Amino acid sequence: MVAEGPVLIGLISRATFFQLLSRKNGLAVYHPRPISLMLQHSKAKMLQLSPTSTVLEAADLCLQREPEFLYEPFVVSSGNDHRLIDFHALLIAQSQLLHKTTQRSQHQEALLKKKNREILDSIFYAQRIQKSMLRHPDQMDRWGLDLFLIFKPRDIVSGDFFYVTEHRGVVYIAAVDCTGHGVPGAFMALIGHNLLDDIITSKNIREPDAILSCLHESIRRSLNQGSDAGSGRDGMDACLCAIDPSLGILKFSGAKRPLYLCSESQEITVINGDHHSLGGMQRERARIFTTQTLDLVPGQTFFLTTDGLADQHSPNNEKLGSGRLKALLQEIRFLPLAEKKQRIECALMDHQGAQMQRDDITIIGVEWLGKPAVHPVFIRN
Repeated sequence: MVAEGPVLIGLISRATFFQLLSRKNGLAVYHPRPISLMLQHSKAKMLQLSPTSTVLEAADLCLQREPEFLYEPFVVSSGNDHRLIDFHALLIAQSQLLHKTTQRSQHQEALLKKKNREILDSIFYAQRIQKSMLRHPDQMDRWGLDLFLIFKPRDIVSGDFFYVTEHRGVVYIAAVDCTGHGVPGAFMALIGHNLLDDIITSKNIREPDAILSCLHESIRRSLNQGSDAGSGRDGMDACLCAIDPSLGILKFSGAKRPLYLCSESQEITVINGDHHSLGGMQRERARIFTTQTLDLVPGQTFFLTTDGLADQHSPNNEKLGSGRLKALLQEIRFLPLAEKKQRIECALMDHQGAQMQRDDITIIGVEWLGKPAVHPVFIRN
């Protein structure tokens, strides 16, 4: 390698180098004369290097030369100092540089793995908290109800949440889909669950439409929506039912979510909710929801869902869709409730295949068994 001052200008083979040294004035190459004078005596074809060439680039150029010149030395010039450098030295320098780079990469990889493990440990701990908050309801037959739950977070924690409780003789069941999934969605789910529980059990609001209206206002206050600093678009979609076991009456209100009801004629009916979300942007003066009241018949079933199942894509990038979901519920309408759950889970697996889960999925299936013989005292955990 030949350099003039700090600038690399080419490569010279060992044979050519020593031919130049054997000439009468060959030692002039070590004299502070321009190194280009040496090149004028050389008939070798020089490989040009850019002034910013690095050791790795120089090594690459050496390796591209013809085999007979592969291990030829080269000249390095720094100011008035010209030194003969062996190609092996360049390989050693390259190896050392690669070793340092590899060590640095391995260290960075170890740091990333450690940080990733810490983050995952934190999220799994959050999952434990969310599971303890979203306890699976049991002994619902005390209220003349049977129930199954399909709850599948897309990530470790979920932006969906379900809510089942009894207050003053009324059983409240909700499936709620919050903005986002994963950790941000789980934060929203925690907010929504606590607000909903407070509205029902502390504020004693009983009607589903009034509960949703109050939940809407509570979300906006909690997220400081309506101000420049607030999170203006975050909110929730919800399907909320209130069942009075003593009367056999179901009251339903929905925020952009429907209720799937198996009617007395054994046909699946879709009862649509209102076209408003909970929280988020509001242009109207007040957000009003409606309640629809239905008389239940023993053996009748109904389903509360978030949009995760209908929005799930197949390997062909095709959504399951609300139409197919309705058809599936129609197909399994005569099966026992536990078998309904199994068929829905199998249908989801068959449709999804190897495709990644797109969103959090929540489905609550409820069967009305009839009025309980004795009105029990419901003990909340």
